[in-house]
Amino acid sequence: MESPRFVVLADDLTSAAEAAGHLADTGRAASVLLEAAAGGAAWPCMDLDTRHLTEAAATTRHARAVERLPAAGIYKTMDSSLRGNWAAELAAVMQASSRRLAVVAPACPAYDRRTVGGHQLANGVPVHLGPAGRDPVRPVTDSSVVRPISCQGLTVASVTPEDFTLTGRSGVVVVDASTAADLEGIAAAVQDRLAEIVLCGSPGLWEALHPVHQPRRDLPTTRKALVLIGSLHPTTREQLAKLTSSGVPVLTTDNAHEAVQLFETAATVAVATPEASAVGPQLSTLGEIGARCAAAVPDLGFVLSGGDTARALATALHTNEIRAAGTVAPGIMIGTLIGPNQPVITKAGGFGDPDTLISAVGALTRNAR
Repeated sequence: MESPRFVVLADDLTSAAEAAGHLADTGRAASVLLEAAAGGAAWPCMDLDTRHLTEAAATTRHARAVERLPAAGIYKTMDSSLRGNWAAELAAVMQASSRRLAVVAPACPAYDRRTVGGHQLANGVPVHLGPAGRDPVRPVTDSSVVRPISCQGLTVASVTPEDFTLTGRSGVVVVDASTAADLEGIAAAVQDRLAEIVLCGSPGLWEALHPVHQPRRDLPTTRKALVLIGSLHPTTREQLAKLTSSGVPVLTTDNAHEAVQLFETAATVAVATPEASAVGPQLSTLGEIGARCAAAVPDLGFVLSGGDTARALATALHTNEIRAAGTVAPGIMIGTLIGPNQPVITKAGGFGDPDTLISAVGALTRNAR
């Protein structure tokens, strides 16, 4: 049976893209939207861009989005390392939608994000002791999934997958999960209540809700690729090092002309923010370099690491929509920037193995001669 239409509410662009890409793999029409548009996508995945906002501003955006984009199903994304204002945003979504029950399951086993005893682990380490605890803008200070929800004045219970049930529940239920089978069990248990509850999780639960039986294969390609890297996450920086060692020229300059010139002899060029840099201005510069290259280099596509990087490029290209075509790896979307009509691959800074950027470039340029 076809599940009801969902609206996805995300705090950054890669979270929205993860959801939209998976929907496209199932054959559904989905887009990442930067602003709620009249009519909009069949399955809108909104980037509300609230991860680094104050709690008050973040909750206001989420409440307004619920009012503007009514849908039977509501999926509130959360970072699998617990970054951002996710608990306050969940409370705001529950209030704006008049839904008295939420299920929270942030595990994403494909990238070794697991919830154990109501605490979030990344690669076996409590998230506040890993890279998320050293986030340059909003460091995570606690691995508990339960405490931030309780601080919002909501009743919250933490349960194991075996003890999970919606019967007699109200408030928020945090469900442990360590495997894809755990998430599939949660998805099966909520199927009959999707119009009554708010679901909150990372790509793991979303993919369990919408299984892919035969992924789409008609994915866009280009001859040349520009890799833009704004994320400072150690995972991305390791991927950048592998990309560099593969022979791809990497710039840390704000000179767009230099990037355009490199495409005269290279099929792939990367531009990265310096590791010790002011993040905001550097991201705007990355977007501007991307726009300059888009105008000067024929048949160009993009590989973008970090949600803020993707939003900066979309803003520079004056587009509100990325139409999803599918995924090239779990959680890594490929789509088309509407307006400039250029293919793009997006990935979260903390996702992927060391060869992920190399693989993404290969997926984007696989038909190049």
